[in-house]
Amino acid sequence: MRLRMMGLLWAVLLLALPARAELLLTPYMSLAAGFSWQRLPDNNPAAGSDGRTTVNSETLYVNGGIEWLPGLSTGVMARLWGDRNVNTNSDVLQFDGISIGWDVTLRLPLELAGLSRGSGPYWRYGQHCWAAAAAGIVNPWNDDDCSSIQTWGINFPLPDSPDLVIFAEYARTDFLDIESRAVIAGVQARF
Repeated sequence: MRLRMMGLLWAVLLLALPARAELLLTPYMSLAAGFSWQRLPDNNPAAGSDGRTTVNSETLYVNGGIEWLPGLSTGVMARLWGDRNVNTNSDVLQFDGISIGWDVTLRLPLELAGLSRGSGPYWRYGQHCWAAAAAGIVNPWNDDDCSSIQTWGINFPLPDSPDLVIFAEYARTDFLDIESRAVIAGVQARF
């Protein structure tokens, strides 16, 4: 299934490129912060009717990469959740984690329609390897693994700063049987 999706993605990209498209390599760096929530399996009677407890945490994100063509980029990323200091004996709900990975971003290249460079809605798919821990539930949890991460967002140009955009995005991933979602905002610099 994943191979079929990647083939479809490449076919759409090739059809969308002009016949004489040039590679316009543009390096970039992004930094963002936001809010995340994780739905943890829990046998606690106070948990929701689906047997899950939701815990909230802050999240930080850094990403760097290259935009190969207007609207197509690849990069590497790092994410942090929580305060990176879980007390497994705590009765307070906590979730903390760290991950590193890679991503491919497809952005609607609105600069081809005369708008500012780098602006527009985007979808990002990647893989990240993580280590995470949760406490304050009946069975404290910690593990490490790799999983996919998907993001939907939009870039907004900054007036008088053609090489800077601000962005807002929604990201989703799973840590084995823990569902994680995040809403973040940040700035991206293009060089």
